[in-house]
Amino acid sequence: MSTLSFEVDEAVSAYFCVMLFDSIGYELHPQDLQDTTGVAGSGIYCTLDLNKAQATGKEVLVVEFTPTTSKPTRSGASELLVATDHNLENGKTWRQRGFSGVLFQGTELCLRSE
Repeated sequence: MSTLSFEVDEAVSAYFCVMLFDSIGYELHPQDLQDTTGVAGSGIYCTLDLNKAQATGKEVLVVEFTPTTSKPTRSGASELLVATDHNLENGKTWRQRGFSGVLFQGTELCLRSE
């Protein structure tokens, strides 16, 4: 498997699709957006494909994250694991292997919520 490295504190953008309701307000926290049943395990699922995001019919939010941060984190994670279709099963171990997330199916991301 390959890794995708970034400069320290380099920001990356992706798209997150969500149904927003007036009752939840405007303050969203990463842990509120985490999916526990996705194909790559627990994490925040995003896409790099704007057309795919818009086709969901949901609200599309731009997510900005830093895979490799200069600030110490609880997990100590950095970089993204790149999983191909034939090694997606191995891609599910991205958290245990210390990655900030996994890129799969070419444009899909699963990110840590910490």
